[in-house]
Amino acid sequence: MHLMIIGILSDTHGHLERTRQAATLLKDANIETLIHCGDVGAESVLIELITILHPLPIFAVGGNVDLHDDAVLHFPPTAGATVFPRLGELTLANKKIGILHGDDAHALDRATLTDLYDYVFTGHTHRASDERIGKTRVINPGALTRTISPSVATLDLSTDTLNILTID
Repeated sequence: MHLMIIGILSDTHGHLERTRQAATLLKDANIETLIHCGDVGAESVLIELITILHPLPIFAVGGNVDLHDDAVLHFPPTAGATVFPRLGELTLANKKIGILHGDDAHALDRATLTDLYDYVFTGHTHRASDERIGKTRVINPGALTRTISPSVATLDLSTDTLNILTID
C-alpha cells in the first residue's frame, strides 16, 4: 500500500524562523504534501515553504490575518503553492479534505457537521486537537506562533495515523 503522509501546519503569522524549522521537520518526516491552515501572515512564509519543500505540492487557506493581504491570497500557483481564499477542498488518497482557518464558526460547523469530508484541517485556536464529528475527523495541528508549545502535524492517510510534532 502506498503511504500518503501529509504535513499540516497553521498560524505562522509571518514568522520565518519557525516556518523554516517546521518545514525542515516535516521534510525529514517524509511528507508528500503540505497543508497550511491559515494565518500565513506574509508571502515570504509561502516562499520559504516552497524553497524547503519543493517540488512537493503545497496548499494553504487564508486566515483572518490574511484577509487583506493580496500577496498571500493571490499567490500565483505557478510559483509552487495553491492558496484558497477561505475554504480549500482536496481529494488525496481517495479522502475528501476540507481546509479552513476556523475563525468563521458557521463555516467550520458547515464543514464539520455535514459529513461532506473525511477530514477537516483547521487552525486559529493555536492549540492542537483531534476529534471526530460524525464521519469527519477534525484536526488542528496547533500553531507556530503565539503558543507555549509550537507544533505541526503529520497524517498518514493510508493508516489514519496522526502525529503532533513539537518544535523547540
